[in-house]
Amino acid sequence: MFEGIKGNPWVQRNFTLSNLDGPTSSYTDIAGDNFVMRDLDWAAAPYYTVMMISRNLAIVNCFRTPLVSWMGRDALVVDIAVQDEAREENATKVLRLCTTHLESLWEERMRYLPTQLSSIGNLLKGASALGCTIVGGIVGGDMNAIDRSEHELCRAKDINLRDAWEDMPPPQGLRPKPGQKDLTYGRAKGNTWGYQSLNKKPRDRKRLDKFLYTGSIEPVVIDDIGDLSGVISRIGIQLETKAKVWERKHEELVVQRDRFVEKTITRIFSQSYAERLKEDYGNRQLNLVQKERNIWVSDHFGIALGIKVL
Repeated sequence: MFEGIKGNPWVQRNFTLSNLDGPTSSYTDIAGDNFVMRDLDWAAAPYYTVMMISRNLAIVNCFRTPLVSWMGRDALVVDIAVQDEAREENATKVLRLCTTHLESLWEERMRYLPTQLSSIGNLLKGASALGCTIVGGIVGGDMNAIDRSEHELCRAKDINLRDAWEDMPPPQGLRPKPGQKDLTYGRAKGNTWGYQSLNKKPRDRKRLDKFLYTGSIEPVVIDDIGDLSGVISRIGIQLETKAKVWERKHEELVVQRDRFVEKTITRIFSQSYAERLKEDYGNRQLNLVQKERNIWVSDHFGIALGIKVL
């Protein structure tokens, strides 16, 4: 999919794509003996973030910075000239945009995620390396707020970022009554993850993806796209594409009406995950069958937000 986006003529005409090559694992060329990442043996992940910046905007600066992480997480930053400053080399004020994918696994997340968010808060509020004033900053991405308490992290003194979804409550009357199926994909809760897999339970569905901001900017509703939840528009819900996947069916004991019954469970794997299973299980019979299916393009919903510089 990424290759398709990069090669799309419309994308190439209208956007500048940042950092198409992923980060490297080596930071040994950074000056100073106290650089913290050296102590952690930071290793780049096979997945990474990219920004698409409209060619109508003047890019002043762009850089990627590693976060203290067990999983190779980092922050990608782009500074945009504001106040109609026509040429980026003459810019004195910038809006700082950031995207990230914070720590995922439970033990590592509880250890590293607060520090990662604090580092991003400092990036959004700090001075630009090129001497420009940062009038405001916003970070969007997968914040991995799996536990309810993690929604409070952005309000910590050393982070102090505002959660855009909390600026405007979602419309009332969206929460299903007990026993009713939620046909809105968690719109009342602003959920963005947990609906692609048929095996996910309702309690697994979360608002993982967020916009957090600071400074002299104001979130603006974009109400002509997506599914509005508060000030955030959720996009790409149920967006599907045809893909070759690996399917595995097996029998599993489940509880129904207070008794155990055997039920056929179907699980779907990508090519890379199927190869990993084969490596892990060796010659064991996995009963993997390749099929072409309509699948969701992502296990996350996209989120969209307008920004007004005050």
